[in-house]
Parts: sequence; C-alpha cells; structure tokens
Amino acid sequence: MAFNEIKDDVENIKSETKAYVDKNVEYYKLLGFKIVAKTTTMFVSYSLILLAFAFVLLFGSIAAGFAIGDSIGSNALGFLIIAGAYFLIAIFILLLKDRLVESRILRVFSKLFFND
Repeated sequence: MAFNEIKDDVENIKSETKAYVDKNVEYYKLLGFKIVAKTTTMFVSYSLILLAFAFVLLFGSIAAGFAIGDSIGSNALGFLIIAGAYFLIAIFILLLKDRLVESRILRVFSKLFFND
C-alpha cells in the first residue's frame, strides 16, 4: 500500500514539475518578446528622431555656411568655419563620451530590463 502511494506521489511530482517548467518556459518567452519589442520600438523611434535631427542639422549647416560666407566674402571659408565648429564638437563629445553617452545608455537599458 505504501509503495503505491509513493509511486503516485512521484508521478504527481513529475507532472507538477513538468507543468512548472512549461509555465516558466512560456513566461520567459513572453518576457523575451516584451524586451525585444520594447528595444525595437525604442531603436526605431530614436532612429527616426535622429534622422529628422540630421536633416535639420544638414540644412541648418548649409544655411549657416552660406550666411557666414556672405558676411566674410568667401563661401569656402564659411563652410570651413562650420566644419571647424563640428570638429570641435566632435572632440568635445569624444572626451566626454563616457559621461554623456555610456551612462545614459546603461540607465535606459537598466530600466528596460530590470524595472518590470
């Protein structure tokens, strides 16, 4: 009699363990889907914003280059001044990239992965 009860308990444990593992697999599939969906959405939206900003920056730079060129009498020098300004900005960003970029990216992804 005791052997049959143990056998039934072992079979019950086996079926409960299988159900538990199946539910965990489903949960992690949904969690993975959620993270991929949020990451993709964030990437696409930031890419579109970056694209719009790039067009604004491009046409603003062209206008500034012509405006500076007209005021000093040489369009080439106007564009060189704009290029020099972008070069200085690039050096500034390169020097401060750890504080400006990496920490913000880590903060955003930490919230995305660990706050839910």
